[in-house]
Amino acid sequence: MAYNGPFAVKGWNGTNDSWNLLKNTYYYDKSDIKLNKITMQVVKDSTTAHNLFSQNKLDDATVTGVTAQGVQNDSHLKHVSKAGTYYLRLNMQKNRALNNQYLRQALNLVLNKKTLTKNILSDGSTPAYNYVTPGLTTDPTTGKDFGTETQSTYRHNVAKAQVLWNKGLKQLDRSSVTLKLVSDDTTVAKNIDQFVQAAVAQNLKHAKMSVSAIPSKASGEAVTNGNYDLTYTLWLADYADPISFFDILTKNNPQNYGHYDDTVFNQQITAAHNQNATNTQSYWQNMRTAAKRLNQTAAVVPLYNMTESHLVNSNLNGVSYHAVGENDYTRAYFK
Repeated sequence: MAYNGPFAVKGWNGTNDSWNLLKNTYYYDKSDIKLNKITMQVVKDSTTAHNLFSQNKLDDATVTGVTAQGVQNDSHLKHVSKAGTYYLRLNMQKNRALNNQYLRQALNLVLNKKTLTKNILSDGSTPAYNYVTPGLTTDPTTGKDFGTETQSTYRHNVAKAQVLWNKGLKQLDRSSVTLKLVSDDTTVAKNIDQFVQAAVAQNLKHAKMSVSAIPSKASGEAVTNGNYDLTYTLWLADYADPISFFDILTKNNPQNYGHYDDTVFNQQITAAHNQNATNTQSYWQNMRTAAKRLNQTAAVVPLYNMTESHLVNSNLNGVSYHAVGENDYTRAYFK
């Protein structure tokens, strides 16, 4: 592919951790480009990124985990909301317990997502009550934020979760259920695992949960092979439309690792892609109905909305931070 953008990439060999973006003298609006060079640097450790920022060696550093928790009161901190939802993928194959809708609904209600974001993550993340992230896009037929207007009304409710859990066990004709939670072995994933396991153990009788925190390759294989009941994961929108979220939960999508299969949901997404693709009113009605159906059937258990913690040089201005796609430094400048 050929581009004529504001910067030209220099020094990238395909595997290195640092390269430059140099001002493109042939860009149509070069007079409005203030930066002559941007040095891009991959920093894999948050503590290192924080230290480099403190030493004035980075002007915009993304930090996560414990490091992010420790800078929440830093004057240089900038929260960037991204169109991504962290959630529990549920294995709904017919031989799995979570094929039962009541058990899925109980899991969603037993988790206190405010406690998760405030006390466990403590990095500016916000509780998620919808599969589609708020801030993704506006519903043009209602003028409302889509992720907000379609979010579930269900909130943390242990008593109701217990009723639903027992109802599910009765429907399955089982006295108890043991669930297998699989995740990668990162610190954040392990904290999520512990939070979920504790909530289930403390609040749902006749429920047990084993946790397997393993390297990402192994956890990916377990999910692909269906050797799990729950797994902690993220979906980050590819473009600003809720169908970017919905597509991966349709019956025949290869990324539908939870094997979610709902006739109403599939019909809505099929119609949106076909006869209603150019009909604004009908298309967005399909989107709202699909979102409602996911909430009703507890297709996933949303946990929290993706928020990036950036440490930004106070003299850096003009950067456009986007919910979808990369951040834009085209018109950035130092005052």
